[in-house]
Amino acid sequence: MIVNKDVRISLIRMISTVMVVVLHIFQQLENTFGNLHYFTDWLNLGLVMFFCISGFLYSNREIKEIYKWLKHRYYEISLPAVVVSILTIIVFTFIGDISLKKVLAAIFSGLGGEAFLKDSWMFIQLWFLTYILVFYFTLPLIQKINCKCKSDVKFWIFFILFLGLGQILFLTIDIPLSFGVLIRAYIPYFLFKRYNIDSNKTTKIMICLSMLSVIAIIITIFVRYIYIIGSLSEIIFIYTQTLSGCVLFFWLYRFFDKVKNYNTLLKISDRYSYNIYLTHCLFIGYNTSLIKICDNIFVGIILALVLTGISSVAVRYIVIGLKKIKRIGN
Repeated sequence: MIVNKDVRISLIRMISTVMVVVLHIFQQLENTFGNLHYFTDWLNLGLVMFFCISGFLYSNREIKEIYKWLKHRYYEISLPAVVVSILTIIVFTFIGDISLKKVLAAIFSGLGGEAFLKDSWMFIQLWFLTYILVFYFTLPLIQKINCKCKSDVKFWIFFILFLGLGQILFLTIDIPLSFGVLIRAYIPYFLFKRYNIDSNKTTKIMICLSMLSVIAIIITIFVRYIYIIGSLSEIIFIYTQTLSGCVLFFWLYRFFDKVKNYNTLLKISDRYSYNIYLTHCLFIGYNTSLIKICDNIFVGIILALVLTGISSVAVRYIVIGLKKIKRIGN
């Protein structure tokens, strides 16, 4: 057991990683099993919880050396992504399906610009990188908002105005990002900065949000699968996912309250979960999916998972090597 290690966060991180990988496996099986898209829509809550983890962890931290912190966070999150992008370029060079445009797009994605690309080629999973970097770079600003000294009424007025005005701003100036996705980090940040996540008051608030989430899910199921109302269906779906993911994060955190043992499995998850997220799509998603290439889909799934694991380990050690070279150079 590691001192001061929040085992609950490690457990949620592991569950989220599994959900995202299973999501993309199911997407590859939709042609064979047609109804799987009903599950894939909601397995995406795993990715929402990744945002929630960041929002929650920074809700009780104060960033003092802002430039140093931003530089460190950007370096830590983008370096593995750039390594994965370069490795993928090398693979596709041997396959023969590469061009200068794809190379530039790959590097741009690895540096955090994926969400701004119209043609994402192989790196659509890196949209997460763009959004989490936006959260990190705005964090020094929003941490100046003193949520704890305001009354509950003022806090909720501020919270609702933040969500409403933010969405209007994003729609008005046509920002190429989804505000409904971006707030997946901001909602837990503000909520758990204001309220202690383990308090009874927070539980009551989350019960109310859970009831609202159930209502939102019912509405979403109707407008997404039964009576589709164009782009509005997608907006409702995104916000429902955001709310439901935040609620799921909270209840999992409280459910694992008694878990204290930081075991080997959790250590592996903490060490490799991000790399798994970065590498798994190369073997599970898109036109390189082994699930599609292999005659037996179950063999394809096993091979994809094994190669994802190997690639994740390789990326980790490449990153460690690059950091050592950088230290020697300094």
